[in-house]
Amino acid sequence: MPAAQLKPPADDGERGVDRNVRQTTDCDGEVYEQPDMSNLDANIKRKQRQVAKARVGSRKSGKPLSNRARRVCGQLRKLHRRKRRRRENAAINILDRGRSLIRQARGEGASARRGTFGTGQPR
Repeated sequence: MPAAQLKPPADDGERGVDRNVRQTTDCDGEVYEQPDMSNLDANIKRKQRQVAKARVGSRKSGKPLSNRARRVCGQLRKLHRRKRRRRENAAINILDRGRSLIRQARGEGASARRGTFGTGQPR
């Protein structure tokens, strides 16, 4: 797409995020590292193979999943939850950094967020 057709960045503090495999870049060009999930991905693949093997056995025999297979399914769900949490945590941290940068640009410091508790003055 030609540069002339691109929309200019928003002046109201909105931020765009470009997600890559290992890093995330915001519209200001700041680069954030993504969490390394190679071990987690390997564990998920291993558990998926175990679940597939157990399901083939249960389909052939016509019986429900064995206790071992049910346990492995639970472990797989747990690994997927862990991966989702890591991804969400990284995204939230990027957004929090962006919000703090916007506050700094507007001149709002930490005192503007804390309020005046205990001084008898409203927030």
